[in-house]
Amino acid sequence: MVRLRGHHLICLQFFRGEGYSQEFVRNLEEILCRLSRGEEVEIVEGADLVCSLCPFLQKGRCTNGPEAEVKVKARDAFALAGLGLQPGTRVDWVEVKRRFRRLPLEWLKEHCKGCEWQRICLESAEIF
Repeated sequence: MVRLRGHHLICLQFFRGEGYSQEFVRNLEEILCRLSRGEEVEIVEGADLVCSLCPFLQKGRCTNGPEAEVKVKARDAFALAGLGLQPGTRVDWVEVKRRFRRLPLEWLKEHCKGCEWQRICLESAEIF
C-alpha cells in the first residue's frame, strides 16, 4: 500500500527526475515503480510517503514557507475535490491517472498556483 496525500496524486503525474535531493528523487522513483506494478494507493491526510524524505518536513508538518502546512492542506483538499476522492479511500493508480486526465488545464493552473515546481508541471501539461 502506497500512502499518498491529495496533492501528490497530481504532482506524481509530472515527475521527471527532479527534486530536493538525490535521496528524495530516488524515493519518488521507487514510489512510481510500486504504483506501476499495481500497488494500491491509500489516500491520507497529512504527511505521506513522498513527504517522508522532504527536507521541509519537520515533526510531521510542512515548513516550506509561512503557513506552509495550511497551504499544503488546502492544496490537498483542492486536488481531492478535483479527482472526486477523499482521505481513507483506496484506489489503484490507473484510476487516479484516468481521473487526472479528465481535469482541464485551467484547473491545473489554479491547483499549482504558488508551487515552486509549477513551471515543470505546466511545461509537461502542455503535452496532454
